[in-house]
Amino acid sequence: MITIRERKRLKSHHVINNQPYNQFENLSNDIIIEIFDYLDEHKIRKAFHGLNQRFSQLIDYCPTRSMSLAFIRHDNSKIEQYCNELILSNKSRIRSLKLSDVDLIEKLLSKCVLDESFIRLESISLYDYNLQNSLLQLHKLPIMPRLKVLKIRSNLSKLLSSALDDVYSVILQSSTLMSLTIENSYPSMEKRFLKRLNIGSGQTNIEVFTCFHPIQLSQLQLLLERMPKLRSLKINQVHSDSNSKTELFVTSELRQLTILSIECDSIDLYTAQKLIVGFGATIKYLKLRVSLLKFINDESKWMKFLNENLPQLEKLKIQLPHDADELYGILNDFRKLLLNLLKMSKWNEELWDIIFNILMTEDNIILGFKKKNISTLAASKFTLEMSDTDTEKNIYCHLHDIVKPSFKSPSLHLHITGYNYEVYNLPLITGFLTNLSEITIDSLAGSRSYSLETAAEEDFTHNNVHLMRINCVLCSRRLSLLLKWFPSIQWIEIQLDGYCNELQSREIIHTVIKMIGKKMRLKAIFFIKKKRDETIEWMRETINRENDYSEYDASRMYSIEEKSDSIVLQW
Repeated sequence: MITIRERKRLKSHHVINNQPYNQFENLSNDIIIEIFDYLDEHKIRKAFHGLNQRFSQLIDYCPTRSMSLAFIRHDNSKIEQYCNELILSNKSRIRSLKLSDVDLIEKLLSKCVLDESFIRLESISLYDYNLQNSLLQLHKLPIMPRLKVLKIRSNLSKLLSSALDDVYSVILQSSTLMSLTIENSYPSMEKRFLKRLNIGSGQTNIEVFTCFHPIQLSQLQLLLERMPKLRSLKINQVHSDSNSKTELFVTSELRQLTILSIECDSIDLYTAQKLIVGFGATIKYLKLRVSLLKFINDESKWMKFLNENLPQLEKLKIQLPHDADELYGILNDFRKLLLNLLKMSKWNEELWDIIFNILMTEDNIILGFKKKNISTLAASKFTLEMSDTDTEKNIYCHLHDIVKPSFKSPSLHLHITGYNYEVYNLPLITGFLTNLSEITIDSLAGSRSYSLETAAEEDFTHNNVHLMRINCVLCSRRLSLLLKWFPSIQWIEIQLDGYCNELQSREIIHTVIKMIGKKMRLKAIFFIKKKRDETIEWMRETINRENDYSEYDASRMYSIEEKSDSIVLQW
């Protein structure tokens, strides 16, 4: 009989050639070291150090093994121990170093100078970093022989007037640096710009630059002139000198720049236009983050210069942040914006697809246009599925299936499974899907009362949807909105069983019954298990009373049947 201990041991082994074989421990040293390269050093030591002599020697003495170190807040009490045991004794083996927390960084850097002795160090990340207290440390960075990636996130408002200029002046002296990120962690540093830039004229090897702090266009241009190999630029607080209408932003040196991300909620059209025109000749991927209201107000101007520039564009992503309340009253304007975007002459309908994301973790509408194909069915009938994952809540579809005339269009089925979508999101989702004919709703989030009241005032109708399936909790008020927005519904299926009591069920059924007098043809299926006979009798009485039908009229105008686990109302 196999004991519990033997059973556990056997579960951790495979049998090869009738011999027990433990996968990990029998790997070669080279493979184990390569696996360690993907793990943080703290976790490696916690899991493997002391487990056996072989692992301990690999961790402590293997000269070919590199190390990745990350220090976070809970390490603060052991910082001196970490500094002595992990950093000072392993300078020649550290490949990446990530430090998070002001006090921790200052204690560490007071005991250890980052200089040329770190011969393998390729990546440094300093988060919540007090730059003002550690400027002297930065002067050693240019002499580090293999430094490729530098990320600094700091409260830049604490810097003295010219300190940020000094930071750039020092960093740009590095000949090995390929990726640079400088981010302000304090949101109220609005329009505190660089005072001067004494950065010389030497060129760097930087290929990726993320500038997330306030900067003038003219200052940005000076920085970019030092980066002729730049491939990707991300900015979020760029400003133009409003007093200089003749200011130019020409970057002919940046022949390799293909990715531009402008993530400025408050950016004005004038500044954005300068950037896009200045970089447009080579850009293949453009990301714009612009306030929804600003984008709608300047819609025609945005369309014009997006359409006339960017000849190499292969992917466009437009992120439109907004407050939820801002959507009310502008849904028609938003649909007009969407349709105009879809019909821009830039898009070749056969080569472009659209990615549409109505809701993420914050209030954002995201539109994406991508050249060539993405995973979408392209048959005579296809489904757009809005998924219920935490990371993807997108609609994917071919552009030509949306913009071509309706008589050439395949019927479109929208399937909503995302619990984060509320009923008032549906006009946003469906407004540009002119070929939509079916909607299936598996889940909807609860809606606030005032949201429903305001949404009810929206002048929105979609006249092509003829079939709707509702398989989730839905109160009569939300159902009334759906029936108002999609007045051409001829077939509706509603799942009532399992989530609502008799009163709630009758309220929902009554909402559908009110449609009968307005419809030439309607079929409604209510999936319900309890008290079907009583419900059918109540339905007959209600329909006859509200429409003043005699029994003879009722027999000609509608029928109610019981089928297995459902009640079918047909008009």
